[in-house]
Amino acid sequence: MANKTIQVTADVLGKPQQFTCTQGQEQELYDAVSLLNRRVEEMKNRSTVRNEHNALLMAALHLCHEVNALNKDADNTSSALKTLCEKLRLDEIIRHTSLVICCTILRSGMDLLLQ
Repeated sequence: MANKTIQVTADVLGKPQQFTCTQGQEQELYDAVSLLNRRVEEMKNRSTVRNEHNALLMAALHLCHEVNALNKDADNTSSALKTLCEKLRLDEIIRHTSLVICCTILRSGMDLLLQ
């Protein structure tokens, strides 16, 4: 079943804008608009960025930079978890192999005692 899309109006930079989103995702859209509006205001409050267009561009660039950094962190975390899982599997193999060796030695010792 396809997700139903709906029209949502949200104020971006003080002006109402129409967006289409999946029904049930309205709050995420409003949260994203709110974040964008806050970031644009932050950029406008900086002494070097005054007009709305440049503030919007700077806010978008900053948000993209943050997304890239989060993706990089996620990739690093994923890689570290993969390495840890591989080490845990290797440790389990070593434990199992050690147990097999010990059992073999014990059997050999028992065989010698029983002769």
